[in-house]
Amino acid sequence: MRIGMIVTFYGLYFLIITMLVIAVSAMSASAKNALMVLVLVWILFFIVVPKSAQTLGTSLYNAPDKIAFEHAIEDEVSKEGDSHNPDDPHFSQLKSATLKKYGVDSISALPVNYGALVMQEGENITSRIFNKHYDALIRTYKAQNSISSILSFADSYLAIRNISMNLSGTDFDTFTAFQKQTEKYRFEKTKNLNGIHLTQITYKNDSKQKVSAKNWQQQAEFSFQPVSIPGIANVIVNNSFPVPEAAETAIKQREGYHEKWDMPKKPTMEKFYAVYPQYRKQAIFLPMSWKSCI
Repeated sequence: MRIGMIVTFYGLYFLIITMLVIAVSAMSASAKNALMVLVLVWILFFIVVPKSAQTLGTSLYNAPDKIAFEHAIEDEVSKEGDSHNPDDPHFSQLKSATLKKYGVDSISALPVNYGALVMQEGENITSRIFNKHYDALIRTYKAQNSISSILSFADSYLAIRNISMNLSGTDFDTFTAFQKQTEKYRFEKTKNLNGIHLTQITYKNDSKQKVSAKNWQQQAEFSFQPVSIPGIANVIVNNSFPVPEAAETAIKQREGYHEKWDMPKKPTMEKFYAVYPQYRKQAIFLPMSWKSCI
């Protein structure tokens, strides 16, 4: 079906080009004038407009470079919780809460592998922050590409390029869909491996222990789900007229709301104590759920 649609759209494209050549030739006084006009049209719509669309999109919607992108993620991760820092407040609180949960006074006495617990918590923090910055970067790139999509209504070359890339699965949206699905698969596989580490390997001398090979055989295989043809039509419309959808806005709002529960509690309480110092001496029993305050 995709091949049939590509052939159909290219047939319409070549029909438009042929009609344009015939119209210019019919209105020109000589073959020389017709050739000159057609060359100028070719330069305008095949070189100038596509390049201008790319340059304009980059100028209007500035995206961070790779170094700035990675630095922003590292900076936020270090503020929220660094699993490699033994004195990190977030992981110190995790340690205290875990010891209290199992009623023991040392990590070695835990019935689970505390190292795996720390690794998974670090993975949760890193993955969530990465996805937040990555989604923002993708929105910027989509905004840049929207200039090309808008100009495709006046430039048949841009139109057929965008349509053929979407139908053949080489467009930006298919690329980002593949990256998101692989990242989700990576996270789930890491979570499963940490779960095996948590329950099947003891904390003491864990580097010298082994688990059954069946654990690897039971891991799910990756299967990419490409964008469907109806989805392609929706992508083309959204890229041409980039308006935030209600569902996307609602999800972003809820993620921002629930993200507050994972923030370090101490800075928040210090702001509270600055206004109500009389409550500073009141004991706060940890671990506690901020959601219980609702």
